[in-house]
Amino acid sequence: MLGDRAYSAWYSNGVVAIDVSNPLDPVRVGQFVPDTSNRHANSLGVGPAEVWGVAIDPATGIIYLSDMRTGLWIVRPTGQ
Repeated sequence: MLGDRAYSAWYSNGVVAIDVSNPLDPVRVGQFVPDTSNRHANSLGVGPAEVWGVAIDPATGIIYLSDMRTGLWIVRPTGQ
């Protein structure tokens, strides 16, 4: 979590940012999905991203996500 934003790995839907400023009404405010890749198709089959881990650096706001097909992604949120 970073401020009022929570980040969650969501497998083929990548990573999502959720505004939790009102915990009774969370709102999805962002999403990043890595491109589809045939990498590791022999073991995972051909298909979309498989994001299964996310970490946030609170000092920089940079988000690190792990995709089973394409590896580590380092992204910076562009929204407010």
